[in-house]
Amino acid sequence: IKALEWVNKNIEAFGGDPNNVTIAGESAGAINVYSMIVSPLAKGLFHRAIAESGWPHSVPLATGDARAQVVLTHLIVQDGFAPTQEMAEDFIANQSTDWIANYLRSKSAEDILSCYPYTAPGMLIDLLAIMLYEDGTVIPSNEYECLAQGNYTKVPLLAGSNAEELKLFMPFFLSKLSESELCELIKTTNPNQFEELGVTLDDLLHPAWWPVYEPAGLAGGMVFQVAGVDTPLSLMSNYQQDLYAYKFAWDNEPYPLDFVIGASHAMEIPFVFGTFYSDFDKNSAYDSAFQFAWTEANKPQREELSDAMMDYWANFARTGNPNDDTNNPNPTIEPVSWPKWSIDPTAPKRIVFESESDGGISTSDEMTTMQDRIADIDPMVIEMFTALSNPETLADPSFCPFFP
Repeated sequence: IKALEWVNKNIEAFGGDPNNVTIAGESAGAINVYSMIVSPLAKGLFHRAIAESGWPHSVPLATGDARAQVVLTHLIVQDGFAPTQEMAEDFIANQSTDWIANYLRSKSAEDILSCYPYTAPGMLIDLLAIMLYEDGTVIPSNEYECLAQGNYTKVPLLAGSNAEELKLFMPFFLSKLSESELCELIKTTNPNQFEELGVTLDDLLHPAWWPVYEPAGLAGGMVFQVAGVDTPLSLMSNYQQDLYAYKFAWDNEPYPLDFVIGASHAMEIPFVFGTFYSDFDKNSAYDSAFQFAWTEANKPQREELSDAMMDYWANFARTGNPNDDTNNPNPTIEPVSWPKWSIDPTAPKRIVFESESDGGISTSDEMTTMQDRIADIDPMVIEMFTALSNPETLADPSFCPFFP
């Protein structure tokens, strides 16, 4: 909010327009975008919003108080003020607010982070419990409730998700390779040489995972779509019409990464910015975490898709309509008109981004609810546990090295 206030006061001096500010974010950034949409303190400071692969997420203040208490008691025991968690709570109850404040301020960031359990790849297990708090001022109440009641800043919104969101994270838990080995493989292997190097799916995943890996990735994509696109846009459509949804489905990495990573979380970012950097490209001064995906074979269609996406995003930032290239200095005719969100079951609701060889850019009338997704996911879970119930599979150390 302070950054937006600064932009509002100063951006004109840099050639910007304080009356045409777009906020955008991906993943946790998209969660922050929704928080700005519902926060009354941000009203009037921005005029368009883009939320990629995130959702309205806030938790009651009591959740934050409870988590803070857990951290405090952990530190008290760690420093020897009390031998157990229960006795630490009694100790804390007898201290003044000033003592507690000074004690916590004496701790380093490392001290505080040591109280939170980690999981691969370097994330906090309690991540969703330490998000945005409903303090009644910055975040008035539950963010979905704010949208349902119309208590939010009504600006044009572009929101979307990727078809296989969880595939960015699944390899860190399920691959035969360790986290460091997996990172080394995708960092040092030229994507144009995967085939000649003979890297196979069996090198990365135990065969028992193969039949359930794809459904699990799609199930994760469903959850992101419901929570971050279909639900909030349906709620907001009661109050505004300038809502645009997308699904990103590009999955043309070299085999076997097309199966293992696919249209994963964050994969759309290089397409939005045209940043296909690579250590293996002599013309590139930078590299990219996704450089394993950029091959000469997929380059023509990949860049064509990226060009279209950049135009849509730029048009939206300029005008609030991804189809309006009026103020585009290099206007192009996009292949598909991006429909506005609609709760009409038969109307197109989103644009879908794929390579031309997989259908290209198209529209879809798909709209889902959490109940729909649960009905879809249940059979996937049954299939997964059936496939994984073989004792020989479970006894194989390469099956899931993350969980020995």
